Amino acid sequence: MSAQERKWTRALIKGKHSALDLYQKLLEHALVPLVFDDLDGLFLKPDNVAILKCVCDTTAVKIVEWGSTHPAFRKGEPPLPTCFESISRVLIIANEWQTLRKNVMALQDRGVLVVLRPSALEVHREIARSAWFDDAEVFNFLGRNLYLVTQPSFRLYITARSHKRAGLDWKNLILRTIESEADAKSVLVARLLADASFDSFKAPETARERAFKNQAGGSRATYHRYKSDLFERRGNFDLAAAQAVILAPPKPDPYTAALAERRRQLEKLRDAIQDGPADTEIAATPSDGSTGEAAPGDING
Repeated sequence: MSAQERKWTRALIKGKHSALDLYQKLLEHALVPLVFDDLDGLFLKPDNVAILKCVCDTTAVKIVEWGSTHPAFRKGEPPLPTCFESISRVLIIANEWQTLRKNVMALQDRGVLVVLRPSALEVHREIARSAWFDDAEVFNFLGRNLYLVTQPSFRLYITARSHKRAGLDWKNLILRTIESEADAKSVLVARLLADASFDSFKAPETARERAFKNQAGGSRATYHRYKSDLFERRGNFDLAAAQAVILAPPKPDPYTAALAERRRQLEKLRDAIQDGPADTEIAATPSDGSTGEAAPGDING
């Protein structure tokens, strides 16, 4: 790897890791930025948090230590150092962040907490802008029904496209998926708010309240409680704005192309194994498309 390549390399750490494995990962990648993704359970164990506090320290050079008599530090090949220096910057991506424990509070104090809660319309616009999604029919269908989405996700679009490619009744399936994620009364309120026919009434909200009650939704107070909750979670939705978003033409994505090629290789390997015995080994590749390599991390402090 060239010096320029090494300069921009980062390590993506996913999955489940013990405290010792986490220590080894930090050692291996002590000179590059670290990205922890989908590791919510990592913070439930005090040992993991203690190690992360070391590498997330705000000093220019961090000292990561392990005060243990574990055999890996005495009999490993080679033995692990009991401490090392790190200059890694750290990014932690989690589905939820719980600060009930003092240890986690101390970890949070070492960084900046950013809560990302994009609305359904923001996610829709990002998919249109980024030019990776290639099915305009699916995109436009979701745009017309975006008012029902209370838990926006890129995966919703991917799932709809997969259903369509499989020849399924994808429109019905995706609507059922959307509605299953929301309370039935929330769905009813969302439909009433998106129904422009109510705007022709002298008192549109009164008409919606009456329709809500007539459809077994409940009282006026219940309607406004669900409406307030819906707006809080997805924002004041503008259906016309969603329908005005145009999907950009898809552009070639080297990372997606590389994954597709890797899948073809693994499928070919699978077929070869099924056809006859073979001594084969599957080597994992980093899921972020990077080499995952760094300069040696055993720079003992």
